[in-house]
Amino acid sequence: MRTGFWAMPIRPGASRSGRLRPTRRHCRSNPNDPELLQDYGASLLPLAGRAGDGIAFVEKAMRLNPRHPERYFGNLALNLYLVGRYSDAVSMVRRMSAPRMDHRLYLAASYGQLGRLAEAATEVGKVLQERPDMTVERFLATLPFQKTSDREHIRAGLAMAGLPAEKPGEGDLSTETESDRSTVQ
Repeated sequence: MRTGFWAMPIRPGASRSGRLRPTRRHCRSNPNDPELLQDYGASLLPLAGRAGDGIAFVEKAMRLNPRHPERYFGNLALNLYLVGRYSDAVSMVRRMSAPRMDHRLYLAASYGQLGRLAEAATEVGKVLQERPDMTVERFLATLPFQKTSDREHIRAGLAMAGLPAEKPGEGDLSTETESDRSTVQ
């Protein structure tokens, strides 16, 4: 048996939902551990389609540790985005002095959903400066959502923000160009 990120046993082949039970049990046995609550609320619950519940866990972690790391704000932003609280998601990421790339993408998607396209484009530009190969599909590959609707919700926001869906040639196995086709005929 190997140990997962949250230092709990994970059976080989166990689904992410299988991880929720041990974590829930750990949260009940240690309800005042802000790191455990934040990890559960920000990492597992939104991916399991329970972003509303995740908000409560992260907010409790913030109350228990008033000097919490800034990443709590960015991680809360994902939950807020998924429940449609885009303005709140923006304000959470804006509280960070140096948001990570994923937090910038949640911010860009939130701006996109709010119709604030100039601000969304600014955030996308910052991400592409850091990672020129970043696309919607590449980012979504890092988020193993159980609910397709959550994945599509993020995809829609990032598309509105202007993040490329995929790089030219990424989704197309053919590398043949128009000029190549005309010379063959």
